[in-house]
Formats: sequence, C-alpha cells, structure tokens
Amino acid sequence: MNKFYLACDESGRLGYVDKKTNKCGEISVVAGIIMDDTSFHNFANEVDLIVAKYQSVTKSSKFHITDFEPEVAASVRNAIFNLIKDFEYPLVYGAQYYSAFARIYQEQKEAEDTVIRVQKERGRTVSYPMGHIKKLSQAECFYSSYTKAACFIADLTQEPFRFRVLTDEIDNKTLENYEKQIARLHAPNVKKPLLGKRFIHSTKNLETFSVSSSLKIDSPITDLLKNSSGTISKDQAVHSIVADVIANSVNYYLEQYAAKSNFHHLNIQEAIAEHPLALQFVSLGIESTFTDKLYYHTGT
Repeated sequence: MNKFYLACDESGRLGYVDKKTNKCGEISVVAGIIMDDTSFHNFANEVDLIVAKYQSVTKSSKFHITDFEPEVAASVRNAIFNLIKDFEYPLVYGAQYYSAFARIYQEQKEAEDTVIRVQKERGRTVSYPMGHIKKLSQAECFYSSYTKAACFIADLTQEPFRFRVLTDEIDNKTLENYEKQIARLHAPNVKKPLLGKRFIHSTKNLETFSVSSSLKIDSPITDLLKNSSGTISKDQAVHSIVADVIANSVNYYLEQYAAKSNFHHLNIQEAIAEHPLALQFVSLGIESTFTDKLYYHTGT
C-alpha cells in the first residue's frame, strides 16, 4: 500500500465556534503539503539545510516564520517556496469565515433551546450534549484540507493508501479532534447516534433517547477512502517551518482576496491565484462548493 505524508499547520482565527468574531472577515485556515514516501526523506534533509542556515537568527529550535524580522522572514519563505517548487509537491488548504462558524452555532443553539423550552411546557426536561454543535474551527478546516488531500491521492493512485499526517505544537484536545476528522472521512457510514436525556415530570422517570441517520454514500472514491487509512502525530519528521510557511502564506493571500472580493468563496482557485505556488494547489472543487455556500460570510 502506497504511503504519503501530509504536513499541515493552522493559521488565522482559531478556536471553538461559540465565541464572537473579533473583526470583520476573520478566516480559519489549515493548509499543508503532500509528500510521497519515496522522496520524503530527501526533502526533509533539504529542509534541514535551510533550517541550519537560519537557526542562529532565533533561539527556538521549532522556530516560526513570525519569529524573524521581515527581511529574514522573506528569505526563509522564499527558500521554502523554491524547495517546494523543485520537488513539485502538491499543496492543499481548507478555509472558512469564522463568522459563519459562529452563525451556524448560534442558529443550532437557538433551535435546541426552543426544543428544550417546548418540551418543558409539555412536562419534560430535555438535555442535549452541546459538543456536537460547539465545534473547533481548525478541526473543521482540517477535515476540508485532509479530504482534498485524500481525494487527490485516491484519484492519482486509484488504489488504497496510507496517509501519515504530521503536525506540530497542538494540544491533545485538538489532536483528538483531528483524529476524529480522519476517521470521519475513512469511515463515513460509521456514525454514532446522538444521545440525549429527558425527564418526565409526571412520572419522575429519566429516559434516554438517540437520533441516528441511515444515510449511506457508495461510490468508487468512497470505497477507496474506506479501504485507505490515516494517522496523525506530533513529530519532527520534517521541520515544522514548512507547514508554518504554507499556512501563514495561504491565510495572507486569502485575507487579501476576501477583502477585494467582498468576502467571496475561499475554496476556489481564484481565491489563491496570487499565491507564488498557486499552480501547485490541488483542484479545490472537491466538497468546497457546498462548504463555501454553507459557511458564507455574514458581514461581521
């Protein structure tokens, strides 16, 4: 089974979606680079040479592009970009407006509050776990990014594959969220029912209930994805500066595009066209039309 790596990082507005926006047009981004197992180690060695050149400028072994003065940062960024061009590695990203995440959370919360109120009027106290709507913005963007990467590999190889996701400096809760997103793609028909409880005041009984879906999607691509696998780890198989540079640059160009386009769709080729590596981003049509229409900017 072919093995591939996806080194990714987050940028922009991150966090749980129950928070309000801080400024107009905030964007959540997860972006990364797809590397094949054959050339991966050569690429990692070349990255180490770049790191060694600039290591003396910063005391941190896991330095980020924002740790440097602008001129040095530009030099590091260009060195990483040129290396990615030389290896011709595909790039991916998932991005959405944070205001859309916050809007959908609020709409779902209000709907559930209404159900709770109506049930209370009927003599029942109903509770729902809020975790299914209180999502992590970067986890949703990771799912989009990982989906594009996995579908790209499935289309390229036409056979099952193993994906190893490399990420750095995320807390264990975020790591757990990412693991769930990977499972969400490779096992789309295995969904746990949503559990809830209701207290019947007239009988003083506490009942549990569940809501589940029987929807199943079968296609050649989903069969390939179900027979493939993905894992994620926090390690330094390739220095984190690579994914850091990609994620920060994607966020920068998407912010520029969002402002110029009056906050149009983010997951389209036009949105990333000004990026120096624009031609290396994989086709962004996968899943993005739906998500961009769902997570549209609300004007806040």
